[in-house]
Amino acid sequence: VATFSVGYDFGYLTGYLANPYRSVSLGAAPLAEKHPNERLRHTLNGRFEYYLPGTRTALHAILRGYADSWNILAITPEARVYQEFGDTFMLRLRYRLYAQTRSFFQQSSYDGTAKYYTADPKMTEFHNQLLGAQVVVPLAFLEHTALDFAWRASVDFSFDYLWSTNAFGNATIVQLGLVAPF
Repeated sequence: VATFSVGYDFGYLTGYLANPYRSVSLGAAPLAEKHPNERLRHTLNGRFEYYLPGTRTALHAILRGYADSWNILAITPEARVYQEFGDTFMLRLRYRLYAQTRSFFQQSSYDGTAKYYTADPKMTEFHNQLLGAQVVVPLAFLEHTALDFAWRASVDFSFDYLWSTNAFGNATIVQLGLVAPF
């Protein structure tokens, strides 16, 4: 069984788009950053999913491209493998790469003549890689017990590690979740 989907998103942002709490050093005095008052965003994404019923394995390939009027270009390929182990649990493994260019006005330092200036690390050129795993445990075993109300729920635990070249640095991401349909 295979599915393929493609999508496009457009965003038009206008108004004050900088962060009033972030400052940039221009000479001796720090000033609030200044961004253009308009930003056009384009995102194109595609997803291919393939399920192998004999092994209860699903393979997902995801690709996202981004471009905006601030000259930021980004690409995000991702691969996921889902493996069911009977009705007991499901394991998801994933790898994602993200790479982007810098905005046209981002610089490491400013001389005071720049029309726009920023200290936002998300405006810099950077890339990161994410490697992760998730385990999902359905709570179907609760059916016909005192906790019967939760038999359609599931508990999930995920662990991801992010290697990044931007100012935010590397990160460990741990999540515990409960999905409870009602």
